[in-house]
Amino acid sequence: MTNPDQASTKGLLLKPDLLLPTYAVMEIWRPANGPNDDDHRSWTQAIADLKSNGELLMTVEGVRHDMRPVTLGPDGTVWDGENRVIGAYMKGLLQIPCTFAFIES
Repeated sequence: MTNPDQASTKGLLLKPDLLLPTYAVMEIWRPANGPNDDDHRSWTQAIADLKSNGELLMTVEGVRHDMRPVTLGPDGTVWDGENRVIGAYMKGLLQIPCTFAFIES
């Protein structure tokens, strides 16, 4: 049974939002995999990818308008909001809103 504090979405349990230090998110979780499932990217690589695509400035500026919670997965990756983490880091924001996702068994 789902705890009333949790929202269930297609077999996932999403814990309520909380603020976490941006540096902690970047130390504990990593960006989602690249095109290859075995490709474990670092935050440095994710930032470099945005720079090479000319999207870094847009990502940083987007933080002003989009600070939905970042979804952190139990597998140690950011499931949703990788660009929001990078934007917050680049803007020097100390905390970001986060949600923890767990696979419902």
